[in-house]
Amino acid sequence: MYKNNLENIFEKFKHEISLIKANMLFNELLRDDLFDKLGLEKISKIERRKNTYRSTIISMSSLFESTIDNFIEEYLIGLNNIYKKFTDIPEKVIKNHTKLSIEYLNKISSRKSVDRDRAKEENIIHNLYSCSINKEYKLNIEALMDRSANYRIGNLKSIFIDLGLEDFSVKIKKNKNIIEKISDYYKVEYSNFSDKFKDKKLESIFFELDRLSILRNGIAHNIFLRDILGKNRLNDIIFTLELLVEGTYTVLNQDLSEKMLNYKVKIKELCLIEKKCVERVLINKKTIEFSNLREGKFKKNDYMFVKKEDVIYKKKIVKIDEYDKILNKFTEHIEYQIIKESDVNIVVDNLENISDGCKFYITY
Repeated sequence: MYKNNLENIFEKFKHEISLIKANMLFNELLRDDLFDKLGLEKISKIERRKNTYRSTIISMSSLFESTIDNFIEEYLIGLNNIYKKFTDIPEKVIKNHTKLSIEYLNKISSRKSVDRDRAKEENIIHNLYSCSINKEYKLNIEALMDRSANYRIGNLKSIFIDLGLEDFSVKIKKNKNIIEKISDYYKVEYSNFSDKFKDKKLESIFFELDRLSILRNGIAHNIFLRDILGKNRLNDIIFTLELLVEGTYTVLNQDLSEKMLNYKVKIKELCLIEKKCVERVLINKKTIEFSNLREGKFKKNDYMFVKKEDVIYKKKIVKIDEYDKILNKFTEHIEYQIIKESDVNIVVDNLENISDGCKFYITY
C-alpha cells in the first residue's frame, strides 16, 4: 500500500528551520572579545545584524521554496500511485498535464544543441503517450512543477488550484492547531480572539510570504530595508512561514489520505451505531469492540481506517476475535467474514487518535 513521503519532508523542514534559528542566536550572543581571541577583524554589532538579516532572509526563502517544491512533487507522485488510470486523476490535473507537458517540451527543445537533454524530451513524450492509452501511465511531474517566479501567495494559490485544491488557503485558516499556535505566540487566549484579530493574524500567514519575496529581491539588488533589522521582526516572519509550511503539509497529507481511502481501498463502514463502538474501546489492550457487527470481510495484517473529523488514520489489524455464543468465549481468526450479526474484537497496532465521533472503515 502506498505511503507518501510528506511527513519526512516536513520533518526535514523543521530541522533546517532550527538551524536558522540557532545561527541567529549565535550571532546575537557573539561577544566582541571573541574576535580578538580568534585573531579576526572585529565586526561591529550593526554589521553583524545586517549579515544576520541577509543570511536569514536568503536561507528562509530558499528553504521555503525547496520545501514547497518537494511537497508538490510528492503530492503528484502520490496521485500517480493512488490512481491506476490517468483518467481517474482529478480533472484539473488531467487538463493541465497535456498543456504544461507540451509547453515544457517546447521550452527544453528550443535550447541550443549543446544544452539539450534529448533523453528528457523522449521521456516526456513517452509519458504523454502512456497517459493517452490510460495504462501504466506516468505523469510529467517536472512539467507540472515548472515555474519561473519566486513563490508569492498569488502564484502559490494558483499552483494549488491547478492541482484541484481550490480551498487550499481556506483549509489552512481553519486549521485548529495553527490557530492555537497563533494564540500562544501572541499570548492571547483563544477564547478571547475577536474575529477581526483572528482574521488579521491568519491573513498575515500569507502576507509574510509576499513580504519575504520582496525582502529577498531587495537583498539581491543590494537594497537594505532598515525596518526589518529587529530580531523580533525576523522571528515573526519565521513563525508565520512555519505555520504556512505546516498548513500546506496538513492539507496535502489529508487530501492524499482521503483520495486513497475513497479510490484505492474499497471500504465498508463497520458500525452504523458509532457510540456503541466508541464506548467499548479498551485502550489498554489496543482493542476495539464492535457489537452486532453487520458486515465485513478482513484478515490479520489488513488495515483499518479511522476517520476523526477530516483526518484519516491508518491502523494495522494484529488480531481478530469473534465471540462464539455456543462456546461462550472469543475465538481468534486469521481471516474473517461476517455472515450474521456478530460481536467482534479487533486488536490494532495502536489506538492513538481514536475517540468519540470516529468512523471505522476496513478493506473488503
